[in-house]
Order: sequence, then structure tokens, then C-alpha cells
Amino acid sequence: MAKYKILFVSDSVTYVKDFFDILSVTGRYASMSCSTNEVDVENHLSYCAPDILMLCLARDSIEDMMRIAEMKNKLVRENVILGITGSAEECKRFQALKEDFADIVIHRPFKNEDIEEVLDDYMDDLVQMKQQQFEIDEQIKMIQKQKAKLKAEIEKNKKGSAPQEEKRRKHVLVIDDDPMMLKIVKEHLHDTYDVATAINGKIAYKFLDNKKTDLILLDYEMPNENGAQVLTHLKETGKIDGVPVVFLTGVAEQTKIKEILKLKPQGYLLKPIDREKLLSMLKKFI
Repeated sequence: MAKYKILFVSDSVTYVKDFFDILSVTGRYASMSCSTNEVDVENHLSYCAPDILMLCLARDSIEDMMRIAEMKNKLVRENVILGITGSAEECKRFQALKEDFADIVIHRPFKNEDIEEVLDDYMDDLVQMKQQQFEIDEQIKMIQKQKAKLKAEIEKNKKGSAPQEEKRRKHVLVIDDDPMMLKIVKEHLHDTYDVATAINGKIAYKFLDNKKTDLILLDYEMPNENGAQVLTHLKETGKIDGVPVVFLTGVAEQTKIKEILKLKPQGYLLKPIDREKLLSMLKKFI
């Protein structure tokens, strides 16, 4: 039984047939194909739910492929792996126009074993990342249970005691080099949390020298120091002991996601920001 589903986007019957013949040998991949028509692609994505979307590049189809590439944010949110295949020249041209689109690149001409090896290596890494995400989710569930138990104990101790003064609003520090993103996040949170912002790690360090926060929202792509470097520095200096960190980023590249997960953040959210998902994530930790 096939382990993964792969959707080939191409108007060339011969091109797709070559892939079908190669991948049918081991039976590890269930191959499907559709035209370069955007509606056709969207329908196949909805009904077939592939693990991998592979654009088969050709000189006369680059413009069609560029339109399909605009769907990247949606595909990333649905955990679809993105790939391109074509001659070295075609792949280079496409990547120059869409630098961060492809997770997998397969050059033509190719050998049967080359395709299986590239796909297998990537999918095995993906399984490992999903396992790491599962472990993070399990940690979140455990923290939620502990919080619920602690809350129940507090409520029990409150009975019969004098009225308590109003609960302190929790504080969130947002680190992102994009002023518009800082404004959006602040608007999402200001009704519930006290929010401070920093456009880089250096400003965040100074803030934490004198003040405390209950949670940090941290962007990945920033000049000078990226999010991973900022988090590493904060941990090494002990400035955020016990403070949960959630990555807030548009990064979906395999290597960068692995770098984020190695630092064991409490979670990460993909841009563009969904207000309800953001509030739900924060509620888990503070």
C-alpha cells in the first residue's frame, strides 16, 4: 500500500508517464496528475489531499506554474510539500523568480533511484519533524492539565477567604522587525494583554534587563540576528527562565523549521496571523 501521495502538475502526458513508471516500481508513492489550470489544481488538492505537489517545468508552462506558485501560503498551511522538476536551466530560472518555493528539486534527465532517494530522504525527515511537533503538542497538553489542576486548587482555597484584588494582566513581548506586523499583533492582543514590542533582539535584551514578561512572540526572519539566534542568546543569559516562547513566522523551509524545533519553543504560528489562533495559543501558556 502506498505510503505517500504525490500530485504532478503538467500538460505533458509523456513527462508525467515517466514519473508514474518510475514510482510504480516500489509502490511507496501513489502518483496522480492534473493540468496546469489553477482550478484543476485546486480541485485535485481538495479531493486527493496529496502529501507532495510537484510542478513539472517546461519552457511553455513557466507562466502557468508561477500562478500556481502563488498558492504557496495555502499549501504550507495544509502541510503539502512543494517540489519542482525540470532541466537544470528551467529549475534555476523558476527558483530565481520564486526563491523560497521549492522544498524538493529534481533535475532532468534523472535516474529511477535518484528520484526515490530524494523523495524518501525528504519524507523521512518530515516524519521526524511531525514526531517532534507531536511531542510539543503532548507537552502543551500536560501543561494545560497542570494549569487546570492548579487553578482548581486556587479556587478551592479562595472559598471563605476575603475578596482578592483584581488579577494582574499578563504581559507579552513581541519581537519582529516589521512595524506593520507589530501593529497588527498589538491590535489583536491589547484587549487581553499588556503588550511591549521590539524590532530586534538588541532592543529586546535591554527591555528584559529591567522588566519581566510572561510570554515572548518571536519572528524568525530578522536582520543581524534571526529568531533562532535571539532565542539562543536569551537562554544562554538566563533572561527568560520559565518564560514560554512562541515563534511567529512565515518560514516554512524544512531546514529552518528543524532549526526552530531544536530550540524547543513552546510552539510556532505561521503568518499571516489568524487572531483566534493567536489568542488560543497564548491562552495555553499564560
